[in-house]
Amino acid sequence: MGFLLIPTGLQLTDFDSRSKDSNCNDTLEVLFNNDGTVQKATFTSNILYIHKGEGPFSLNAEHDGNRLPISQTGGSFVFDAIEAVLIK
Repeated sequence: MGFLLIPTGLQLTDFDSRSKDSNCNDTLEVLFNNDGTVQKATFTSNILYIHKGEGPFSLNAEHDGNRLPISQTGGSFVFDAIEAVLIK
């Protein structure tokens, strides 16, 4: 998964599925409303590194479709409720 840090949060820029045999425990869950719009999306990672080698971090991030609809973010998930903890 790729993210871009923007003023309003973390914008999901790309993602690719991995085989279940990989050691990746990242999860992306998306809940939809009855009309097909996104109600909520959550991303969780137990081990996250930043490009400059900082980390690892554990990360929980949430996108809320009521708070920040995808129609207002150019069609992208913007995770604006973020909790990151440096793993020692």
